[in-house]
Amino acid sequence: VAAEVARVVIPFGNPWASLGYATTAVPLLVQIADLAGVAGVGFVVAATNAALATAVLAGGAAAERRAAQRGLALAAGLIVATVGYGAWRLHAIDADPATVTFPVVAAQANLDLGTQWQSEFYGENLGAYADLTTDATTARPATMVVWPESALTFFVETEPTYAAYLAQLTAAARTTLLTGGPRVLARDGREEFRNAAFLVAPGGPTTLAYEKGRLVPFAEYFPLAGVDLLRRQFGKVREFTPGERQEPFPTPVGRAGMMICNEAMVGSEAVERVRQGAEWLVTLTNDSWVGRRQYAEIALAMVRLRAVEVRRWLVRASTSGPSAMIDPAGRIVDRIPFDSHGVVRADVAPRHDRTVYARIGDAFAWACVLATAAVVVAGRGRRP
Repeated sequence: VAAEVARVVIPFGNPWASLGYATTAVPLLVQIADLAGVAGVGFVVAATNAALATAVLAGGAAAERRAAQRGLALAAGLIVATVGYGAWRLHAIDADPATVTFPVVAAQANLDLGTQWQSEFYGENLGAYADLTTDATTARPATMVVWPESALTFFVETEPTYAAYLAQLTAAARTTLLTGGPRVLARDGREEFRNAAFLVAPGGPTTLAYEKGRLVPFAEYFPLAGVDLLRRQFGKVREFTPGERQEPFPTPVGRAGMMICNEAMVGSEAVERVRQGAEWLVTLTNDSWVGRRQYAEIALAMVRLRAVEVRRWLVRASTSGPSAMIDPAGRIVDRIPFDSHGVVRADVAPRHDRTVYARIGDAFAWACVLATAAVVVAGRGRRP
């Protein structure tokens, strides 16, 4: 756990595929995440495997066998406690009927990332999401429709023709739209570009914007800004700047805690949104760069744990999948496979409670860091 904390917090930290995400597909085993986050789940996995390895490698000495037996007993106790807590929490969630639910739809158009920033594809890009939205809301009304990161290939706040189209679309569908797109701001005589999300009320206008704060190095910003050869061409948008607006959106479903792409891979981001009053979570992501289904599935597994940690419904809208509706127990209610197009839907219930993890954050993970440091220091004085 301490090693994974170090991997996440170092410069350009990488939270990808921490050990705890290996069990996300088994909801019974991950409910403890509402106490200690992904670190708590990873701790149980690591302790169990360490106990098994110690038992296999134990020599013939009685002391070694007894130590291995104690380790197995401890691991068994952890597993029993984890499963027991998981069963209790799942029962409590299922036995607590939501007083109010709202139908929400997320669209996945599966468009090639290479077309995202070329003006000749603007109409095709927008038209694909508009068609999915119209078909979905015609089949069944939806309070909210969610489009993924980079769904808009224009600056909706400064291009009135496109803004008017979105206003007509939402009015006809009788829905509120939440979509990802670029944002441009004038700062000190120069333009700054933000990776953003926008809220479009039925009939318009575009009312609110969220700006992504945790950017991906060498993809959205460039730590080595002086080396021009490393710069990625974004068309109009050459480089993003960290955003300053992360407050939840007041939507018809409740206050929506926004996370764009890699922000949803870090538990502290979901915690921060809940502390700001988020009643449900939305993550907009662009998975077109992934290329392989197994990596997209890992990204989905990581996001699922955010729902458990803070006990919120989570809507994941992806460009190429998997898009999914995830309940507060981390279970997938509806999903679209990778490299396909369509919509997912669910009846989302806003929630107001705060979990232990939402209150104390990564305290357990840092306790593991301190315990590891203490063991290392204590062991320096021992004879080999």
